[in-house]
This record gives sequence, C-alpha cells and structure tokens, in this order.
Amino acid sequence: MPETSSAISSTVTTPPEAHMALERARVLDRSECARALAGVLELRHLWIQRVNVAPFFTLGAASYLDADPSPEPYRELVQGYNPLLRMEFGWLLDRASRAIADSMGLQTEWLEGAALPGFHIYLSDEIFFKSVAEIHFDRQYEHVDWSNVPSPDFSSPLSFTLPIDLPETGGGLNTWPVEEEELKRMNAAGIEPPMTFQHYELGELVMHSGNLLHQASLGRVMGKDERRITLQGHGIRSGNRMYLYWGRAEERAAGSVMGGDILHPLEDHLPAVVAKQPFAGVSLHCDHGLGRFVLAGCFQSLPRRTTREN
Repeated sequence: MPETSSAISSTVTTPPEAHMALERARVLDRSECARALAGVLELRHLWIQRVNVAPFFTLGAASYLDADPSPEPYRELVQGYNPLLRMEFGWLLDRASRAIADSMGLQTEWLEGAALPGFHIYLSDEIFFKSVAEIHFDRQYEHVDWSNVPSPDFSSPLSFTLPIDLPETGGGLNTWPVEEEELKRMNAAGIEPPMTFQHYELGELVMHSGNLLHQASLGRVMGKDERRITLQGHGIRSGNRMYLYWGRAEERAAGSVMGGDILHPLEDHLPAVVAKQPFAGVSLHCDHGLGRFVLAGCFQSLPRRTTREN
C-alpha cells in the first residue's frame, strides 16, 4: 500500500483553528438539486473526461487543465461553455453568487473573460474508494487575466463548492488548518498539522480560503450508478467586490511544498493519463524533471514519487 507523507496524516481528526473555518450557506433544496442534476446529466455529451483511468469529468472550462502553459485552449473552452452554462444554469449561478455576496458582505461580479463556475463529476469506480485526490493549496488566479480588475487582492482567494449529487455515504473535504509558509515551518520541525473532515450536504454552499490546505474526499464507497457532482468556483476580492470565476490553474500541491514527499495515487496507473477535449485533440509527453505529464497546451500536475510501497 502507498504510504502517506510523514508530515500529513490521514487519520488525525483534530478540528482546524477558527481562522481557517469554512463558511456554509443553504442555497438549494432537494428538488432544486434534482433540477440542477438533471441539467448536468442532459449535457453528458459535453462532459470532458480528464483522465482515462477513472471516470472523472468536468462540465465547463477548468483552467487547472486548460490554461497552462498556453491560455488558448482555456479561452476556446470559455467561449464554448460560458453561453451554455448561462443558458442552462443561470438560475443556479445567480443563487450561488447571491449566497456568496450575503455571506461575505460584498458585491459579486463574474470575472470578464474567465470561465463561469462549472461542475466536477465523479462516477462510481473502485479507484475512488481510495484517497486519490491531491492535497493542495489553490493558486488558480496565477493564470487568469486580472488586467481589468483594480487592485485585486490575492492574499485570501476564495474557493467554493456546491454539491448537487452525493453518494449515499456522503462526501466532503479534508482540511488542514495551515497556510503554505506555516506548513513549511511545521514540516521542518517534524510537526503534523491536524486534519478534519468537513462533511458536505446537498444544496449547501461551502466556502473557504484557497490558502487552506485541502483535499477532496470523494466518499468512502460509491455504489453502482452513484455519483459525486459539485458546482465549483473561485473568487478574488477587489475593494468591496468579489470577482467570481472557475479555474484551479497551478494548484500548489502539498507534495511540492513538502519537497515532493507525497505520492499522487493515480501515478500508479501512468503513463495512461490522457485528457479528452471536445474541441481539439491533445498529445501527451512525460516531463520527468517536473514529475508531471504535459498535455498539449494544458497539464495535470503529478508530484514525483518519493515514498515506498509496503
């Protein structure tokens, strides 16, 4: 079995410090979740499968896969998906935007030229029984154009998730109450940051700082025909306004922060990692120096393996 990093324990469940707490807001009832889910399922032909070893898809343009090193694939996807998302899910996006405005006490605005919030879609598969998601900080704003936003504040980026379908056993977010510099100091001192599991509820918007170390918890078991589908988005503050968009470009993996000392579980299945784009084909090559696979105008970061298997 792969070992986890010695600095990040998957078993410690001490609650995080108050300053890193999550904000929650009820946005949808069950019938509205069902309405949003039906819309996502209707657009099945427009889902993008992100890896061919697991049924993980997106609906919408995700800059963490589409905007680096070249922004052109991301821009093409934004132009293709944004009108569709506005038409099919405008009511849902407005609901999320209002909830964020009310929770933060700020005006909200969609970031011009960036992707609207879209969906993460996980279908049932044995691979998701394990902890396969990456432990990371969000740094998606580093590959988004902010030239038309006055004095954007990158010190406390917003990340938000709205579940519209969950497996029976639930799903959520694993969080560690540390920011990047603090994690480096703790790692140097051999101190484990405590972890807590943040439970998701259908229709409840969960908001947190992108500086909070976190990992998607996909649900311990997903039975046949079960799904985990969430609306995903981000925000950057400028004055009394929060600019909202979607993208996780250049997530800062904990493995990078820790000197590459964690194993990305999907690495066991590489090199069979291929992104599938609806508008253009992609090619694949391995950049061994960076420990990642580069996908023709986009990449999926994969920390180098430095742990051992028992």
